[in-house]
Amino acid sequence: MKKEYVFLMFALCFAAWVIVVDHLIVPGEAGMKESQGRYSRFRIEEWRGDGPWDLIKDQIIIYTHAGRTEEFFHLEHRPRFEKELGRLEPGTPLTIRYDQSFPKLWQRNAYAVEAGGRTVALFSNEELQAQQALNWKVTGIACGLFLALSVLGFLNNPGKSAQR
Repeated sequence: MKKEYVFLMFALCFAAWVIVVDHLIVPGEAGMKESQGRYSRFRIEEWRGDGPWDLIKDQIIIYTHAGRTEEFFHLEHRPRFEKELGRLEPGTPLTIRYDQSFPKLWQRNAYAVEAGGRTVALFSNEELQAQQALNWKVTGIACGLFLALSVLGFLNNPGKSAQR
């Protein structure tokens, strides 16, 4: 079996896994970072598809001003979060609790948003546990797919058939 084949299958499975899983380990309350800024606006990033196989979730992207820079945070879309964010006036002071970890190191995922001491968006413990269960399930599926493709590659042995 060629190393290139195994690497290509790994890259395929890893890319599919990264698209679905935002963070391998959903953080606890103590593991979150905090950012403060002034609310600017939000937008919704929608993915096509609904139903039980809709693994890529819609996201709300929240823009804030912290000093002279504009920062943005990703928040999993919920209608109640969209409704609350729609009520905020630009310039409202926000406190956002977020995490930025593997595999999407570039993305800040918000888990709690407060405006002037009032909670705007907060995930319950049940929602966080369900998200963690989905992350482990998708991780297992991606690893199983890689293993199955590697075994099929070994059985078909593309390295020896190319030499004949």
